[in-house]
Amino acid sequence: MDNCAACAFAEPGRNGRGRECRRHAPTAVAAIIDGQRMTSRKVWPKVEDDDWCGDFEARRGFSDG
Repeated sequence: MDNCAACAFAEPGRNGRGRECRRHAPTAVAAIIDGQRMTSRKVWPKVEDDDWCGDFEARRGFSDG
């Protein structure tokens, strides 16, 4: 199947939670901490195994059945 579970760009998420799409560069996200200080960090899009998109590329050695 052409979904994120079989995609070459989907990597396991941090702490083993879900997957992160690595097809494009991460997005910078700004956050306000304690109502005063602003900081930013990079965020990879979170995806589920059954998600899909037009950029799918099969992971080598993947078999869905």
